[in-house]
Amino acid sequence: MNIKQTLILVADKASRIPLYIGAVTALAMVFLTVADVIGRYFLNAPIAGATELTRLGMAVVIFTALPIISARGDHISVDLLDSFYSAKIAKYRDAVLNILFGIGLIYLLPKFNILAQRVMTYGEYTEYLHIPLFYINYFILFWVAITAFLLLLRGILMLFNIIETPGEAHENETL
Repeated sequence: MNIKQTLILVADKASRIPLYIGAVTALAMVFLTVADVIGRYFLNAPIAGATELTRLGMAVVIFTALPIISARGDHISVDLLDSFYSAKIAKYRDAVLNILFGIGLIYLLPKFNILAQRVMTYGEYTEYLHIPLFYINYFILFWVAITAFLLLLRGILMLFNIIETPGEAHENETL
């Protein structure tokens, strides 16, 4: 097994961690919503704090999916100007954009850290369940940092032709 295959295998295994976290959280939100609806409409007893847990769950799902989507290059994109670029220029454009967005996220990391520290210092918590909010802030900080690293890595690997862009992988497919 060469180094490229090893890296792909390691990346695939590592990408499953946030995928499982997000999937379990989404499933828990489904069960919570079903239980809340049944309790609210049939038993006249809604689950206290269900809205708070759903909001926190959405943050978990979104920020655990962010590194996976970024590493795979699966962001939604509109190709209005792609017909003006050759495939080679588009590849380098995408590589540079990945690097720039990674740098942008790295620039934001200290801001996220300041906000998380402020929330922890002030002792902010959710309204009904009194869950400290700094936990979710540091959770977001962690996954944004992972995303920034993966965007930089993806951009660098694209520049050196180590990985191919999704467009290249589908170039030879017939419609």
